[in-house]
Amino acid sequence: MEDVNAIHRIFKNLKYEMDNNGWVYQWHLGDEPIKVTHKFYPPVSSEEFQLFEKYFPNMKLPASYKAFLSCSNGMELFCGEEGSSLVSCTIYSLKEALNQKEFWNNTPILSDPEFTYHLPILCLQDIGDITMDLQAVSEGREDYLCYPAPDTDRFNLPFNEWLERYIVCQGHEFWFFLNP
Repeated sequence: MEDVNAIHRIFKNLKYEMDNNGWVYQWHLGDEPIKVTHKFYPPVSSEEFQLFEKYFPNMKLPASYKAFLSCSNGMELFCGEEGSSLVSCTIYSLKEALNQKEFWNNTPILSDPEFTYHLPILCLQDIGDITMDLQAVSEGREDYLCYPAPDTDRFNLPFNEWLERYIVCQGHEFWFFLNP
């Protein structure tokens, strides 16, 4: 269920953790934990919302994703130490999501009509883009987050739950934990 308050709680907790330490530990199976950080950005501007509405007329964003953008217009989760290129998850700013959509439109396999209303909202290291099916959002469905193409598997949970589980599982693929 879309929970706007969950997004605010997630930000409050992440910022508290970062303010107190400046870093967090990310655990890896069979390896030593590493120090990582999270990067936040200013909230989305009304101009960027207007760009979205122009690009996708008659489509809406889910409430929890809009709440996320109102806290941070994009985010980097589980970034390696200074000088490292490790970023487990990059959540695109709304403008970057639209730029990624343009790239998809010019890529033969991704320009398929099946992806017309898919907006790439984040990129997972070594995995690829997670998209938001805006048609599913408009239909009131909670399975609007889709695993990287071309499979188009769906997560049966809203953005706020996906984000919280990803953080709790320290940037690891939580969706495989019970079904390896």
